[in-house]
Amino acid sequence: MPSPFLTAVEHDFARVQGNSWFGKIRKEAFERFGKLGLPSTDEEAWRYTSVEPIAEKAFSATDLVPNFTVPSNLPNGVIIQYLSAALKENPERVESHLARYAGGADQPFVSLNTAFVQDGLFLYLPK
Repeated sequence: MPSPFLTAVEHDFARVQGNSWFGKIRKEAFERFGKLGLPSTDEEAWRYTSVEPIAEKAFSATDLVPNFTVPSNLPNGVIIQYLSAALKENPERVESHLARYAGGADQPFVSLNTAFVQDGLFLYLPK
């Protein structure tokens, strides 16, 4: 029987995955998390840290309420916006970088974070 945490994660993922190129990245990350599972103290990197208290709780992904004002005096070409807006307005600038550097192939929490990322701050600085 899955833990309350895993049950909640599976339920929430159905709500956020999407069908865009980023939806594909989310799905791959979620599948990777499913294969990796939560780490255990049998793994060297987690030897002294039990995540069992996390597995016993049912968390839920929540929508964040944005609270950021873009400065009005930005240099030419600089873009600061919410990630959700950048995914729609500047996908070509976001796609080549988002979820490309964290290296979550063997890290369950990196995979889980990638699967559920909903927003953040996008900063573009031209060369």
